[in-house]
Amino acid sequence: MSISQKTDLFEQAFEHFIALELRAYLSYTRKKSPLCFWRTTEGYEVDFIIENEIAIEIKSSEKLSEKHFKSLKYLIEENKLKKYYLISQDPIPAKYGEIIALSWEQFLKQLWDGDVLS
Repeated sequence: MSISQKTDLFEQAFEHFIALELRAYLSYTRKKSPLCFWRTTEGYEVDFIIENEIAIEIKSSEKLSEKHFKSLKYLIEENKLKKYYLISQDPIPAKYGEIIALSWEQFLKQLWDGDVLS
């Protein structure tokens, strides 16, 4: 059985997949960093915050657009962290101001190579 990529269920599964990779990395590297999220009363949300230094937003989209960056941009205005990532299925890496947009494959390679949490 496969899940259609245009559904909420796929987006939840995609986000969960990245969450499991982040938890596995933190565990295997014996980092005691909590894996949290960030949400405002206005409804802006970023999926993962690590060590109050790294923000990671997950989108299951195959092509990113301006709307996908809203929560991270709001977080940048509210809190100054070291790194901001937008992870998706878009294969084209890009940098939008302080936000680094990567495909999930590129992000996981950087994570396991030790380049995300340094």
